[in-house]
Amino acid sequence: MIIIYFGKGERGATCLETILQAHYNVALIVLQSEGDRQMTDLADRYGIKHIVLQDPNAPESAKILQAEKADLFILGGYGKIIRRHIIDIPNIMCINLHGGALPAYKGSSPMNWALRNGETSFKVSIIKVDSGVDTSPILSEQEQAVTLDDTIVTLHQKANAVFPKMLLDVLRKIKNQTCQPMPNPGNEGGYYPLRFAEDGFILFDQFTAFEVHNRIRALTHPYPCAF
Repeated sequence: MIIIYFGKGERGATCLETILQAHYNVALIVLQSEGDRQMTDLADRYGIKHIVLQDPNAPESAKILQAEKADLFILGGYGKIIRRHIIDIPNIMCINLHGGALPAYKGSSPMNWALRNGETSFKVSIIKVDSGVDTSPILSEQEQAVTLDDTIVTLHQKANAVFPKMLLDVLRKIKNQTCQPMPNPGNEGGYYPLRFAEDGFILFDQFTAFEVHNRIRALTHPYPCAF
């Protein structure tokens, strides 16, 4: 299979290196930004061409992606939304690594919101991308416990520890044509947007101690912290 890998940060780099070590054919790496040293260094080390598409949905971007004749697109921590005409380019499918339970936690920052909501567990998912926002069939999911001491940092660590194995398993099933997507009732659940600095505003006279605790650990470094 020929793969185009769209990635960002720790999740993107960890999963990319795992599939490269497993000798999958990654023809092109699409970075979200020029300053992503983890992704850039990995691309240089393995001698894989890498680019930044300022607008991945633009006609010129589509031409670049079509030229690789890819079988699979993988979105590993990639934050830009791609549209149907790009999703349909690969011969097999486009898949995304989503850090939240579906359909309960659709959107951009599911782990931050799971902590803020006081969840005692969270799921990470690999989905087949469609034109909706996290509404597509689920290819794999795994549940992780959330303790009172977990922060957004440790939740990302837990997710990044299981995503590579999940991705290898999904790729093997796709290659063997044994992948059986699970339905995702995408019209149910909630949508959680990007978190902003004002989401960390704590009202000590209105929140319980548990609610204050959850905001602090959900919105801590590397995000703008609670205040």
